[in-house]
Amino acid sequence: MQSGVPFRSRINRARNQIALYTIIQCFDPTESRNLGTRWNYRIPLHQRFASWKLEIKQKLIDTILQDYPLGSIIVTSHAEISNGSIQSYYNIQDGQTRLTALHEFANNKFSTIDGRYFRDISDDERARFNNYQIHCDVISRADTTSEREFDEIIADMFERLNSGKPLSDNDKYHARLSTSVMQFIVSLNTSCEFGPLLKKYCWADIGGGKKFTGLKEAAAIVMSVISNDTNCITTSYIQNGKNMVQTDMTPQHIARVYSFLGWYFEIIQRAIPTVVKPKRNAFNKIPSLLGMMIFDWIKHSGSTHDAMWVSFIKATHDHDDFMKTLWGVARLNDGDRRCATTSAFNAKLTATVAAFATTQTFDCIISQITGIPAAACLAANEENSDTDTEEEN
Repeated sequence: MQSGVPFRSRINRARNQIALYTIIQCFDPTESRNLGTRWNYRIPLHQRFASWKLEIKQKLIDTILQDYPLGSIIVTSHAEISNGSIQSYYNIQDGQTRLTALHEFANNKFSTIDGRYFRDISDDERARFNNYQIHCDVISRADTTSEREFDEIIADMFERLNSGKPLSDNDKYHARLSTSVMQFIVSLNTSCEFGPLLKKYCWADIGGGKKFTGLKEAAAIVMSVISNDTNCITTSYIQNGKNMVQTDMTPQHIARVYSFLGWYFEIIQRAIPTVVKPKRNAFNKIPSLLGMMIFDWIKHSGSTHDAMWVSFIKATHDHDDFMKTLWGVARLNDGDRRCATTSAFNAKLTATVAAFATTQTFDCIISQITGIPAAACLAANEENSDTDTEEEN
């Protein structure tokens, strides 16, 4: 805290002791996250998925049955309108993996170390399990704290609680699903215009799966395009996260993102119109084609190099080593080849423009890849273009 800045309590924190059964009967880890109104204890959307091995779960059950101490769980307090009345509930911020394992055991999903399921343990052990006292820290919003500020506090707290288990950039973006930018990004999955194209060329489900795939790349697209800043063409949460949290998606912002996506997918479809299942990795990586085209769109407002990008995409589709060979001909250093920085994108775009500026340079690159003399290589490319039907993902 800065010197001279008065302290302001932004949260309320209470410590309770709760019988294990009280939580388990009000919790179901198999339910859709944060959507049901039946459960008092819920796993919020930003939580990672439980991934404990069986032996770790069994050790936890042994801890409970032997009445050994167990670390606290931490929940945040919330309220919602249900059937015309206000209903309180708790989001589990720390301890959901333990509670998931305990819930599974109570529902006979796995056995103890000695092979007994919950239905097999003695009445005394069952009572000990159900009445085991868990320390529970309940965090609630202070009256002077806005809902938006409380959301950011929760995300910050989640990161700190998981500091021993490093969060990926996708994890960090996923923890901010309540923000305007992330809500817009996730909504692209169901966009009539762009949902099918994103699924075909980039990600089957932005933010889906245990790794929340595509969030960091989508954030790079949105933040760089709406800010018109090439320094934002990065998947780094450290670089884009703070501005993202403070950004409200306006109609102008949305229109700008739609404009870029419309241009990007139009170029791809012009380049490989007959390919049914393209390789998504060719179109969803920030350091390569996607980042390069964002950079070009910001610098030249799109359309300036349309013909070049059509040829570039066709060449990378037809020849796996095309980009590698191009960078070699241009003598790009390893940093510029791999990195997503303004200077690296500038070097890659400059090399691409130069390669496609003359037919001779382009033919030379194709000849290096295939070993076919340049003139014959051109004819072979035209023949392949006519017969190209499908590329398996």
